[in-house]
Parts: sequence; C-alpha cells; structure tokens
Amino acid sequence: MDSFKDVVRLVQPQCFFMTIDFQDAYSSVYLRSEERVNICPLIFAKLLKPVFCHLWSLRIMVICYIDDCIFFAASEELISNVSYALYLFYSVGITIVKKSVLVPTQEVKFLGIILNSCLMTATLPLRKIIKIQELGRLLLKDRVSLRDLASIIGLTVAAEPAVDLAPIRYKYLEIIRIKELDQHHGDYDTRVSLE
Repeated sequence: MDSFKDVVRLVQPQCFFMTIDFQDAYSSVYLRSEERVNICPLIFAKLLKPVFCHLWSLRIMVICYIDDCIFFAASEELISNVSYALYLFYSVGITIVKKSVLVPTQEVKFLGIILNSCLMTATLPLRKIIKIQELGRLLLKDRVSLRDLASIIGLTVAAEPAVDLAPIRYKYLEIIRIKELDQHHGDYDTRVSLE
C-alpha cells in the first residue's frame, strides 16, 4: 500500500492531478464477516496490484491508498491516462464514486490534504484545522478522557504531511496514552491529567 509520502515525492511543479475513489471497494472482495475488517484492505490492495503494475508499465503515474487513487502528469495527457485507467477499473468490476475529480487540476484534496502544484504546498482544509484546535482546547482542561486524547493524536497524525514537525507535537501525547491505557486496562473512558 502506498503512503502520502509517495504522493508528495511525485508532485512536480505545475503538474496536474486527477483523483478516483472506488465505490464499495471492500464489498467486491468476498470474505467471512469476522475477517472482513482486519484484512480486507490488504487483500483488496493485493488484488489490484497487477492493474497498477500495468498502469505503471505504461508510465501512468498513479498512487493508491486503499480505495483512493491520485494520478499525476505534467500536461493534459492526464485525461487520456485516467480514461484508460477508468476503462481498466470498470473491466475488473470496480465502480467509481461521483466525488472523484475527473478534470485535470493543479489543486486537489487527497486523503484529507490539499495539494497545490503551483505553490508546491500540502495544506490542511480549514475545517480540519478548526477541528484540531477544538480538540486541542480539550487538552487544556484539568483532566481529559483517553478517548479524546486518542482523537487528537489521530487527527495530528493524519495532518502530518501538511504540518511541519507534527511528530514532535504528538509523540508526547502518544507516550501518555500508551502508559495510561496500560495502567487502566484499555479503558478509553478513563480521565487523565496531562501534567
């Protein structure tokens, strides 16, 4: 499975983006219900590996993370690349969601981060910034639940590609969460002090 670091590595100045989101990706993989949650993303990625290898062999720049794909190209050739990929996806039974961005653009939201190839930036949407600030204010209270602490850690980890030194900001909180969960036998409703 690819990561956001792979995406950032492929962004070139002034390049164009298009995104594809697969509909009900996991439903296309038959597994017993108890197995579905744990290994379905891995199996789905492995099943699509030959499709992506074929696209890469044609020099079509695509990165996928589970069911979200982003395509890159230096010019409008992106339209023909993505058209071929869509044909390939449909031929193997994958349906595309309407929220996919099927028009070349130099700014696109992918995995919750806004990429801009003109400014060469990766930024957070305003809504996500406000959510992080709101949860951050919870940490200023005398005691905070481990559930709220885990939420703020999750949001800051997801924001890492767009926030300089993000790991420095959340590692201390992770240490506290791990220690307190161990002491309280995994009870996320436990309230703890961050001092």
